[in-house]
Amino acid sequence: PESKVTLLIESGTRIHATEFDWPKNPAPSGFSMKLRKHINNKRLEKIQQMGVDRVVDLQFGSDEAAYHLVLEMYDRGNLVLTDFQYKIMNILRPRVAGEEKFLVRETYPVELA
Repeated sequence: PESKVTLLIESGTRIHATEFDWPKNPAPSGFSMKLRKHINNKRLEKIQQMGVDRVVDLQFGSDEAAYHLVLEMYDRGNLVLTDFQYKIMNILRPRVAGEEKFLVRETYPVELA
């Protein structure tokens, strides 16, 4: 690539590309460290809206080596890291909503997005 572009994600508020060189946090959160571990050096292959709600799926890598970062852009929002089968590996705000469980090792309900 000719230039590095940073993807700025603010849970529930915004997502956009920037060329501003953001300083790295000397003490990143556990969520950030796990996210870096899995998607560092992966190519952003696809961005798509899931369903008709404010949910965005960012796919890093492809096939069985793909990871999805699902951004829920409503209320306080949420960030969910899943594998290629949408099994939740990490979640910023775990929750249980009725029958649906938004917890690590559960499957993200793609059909409800």
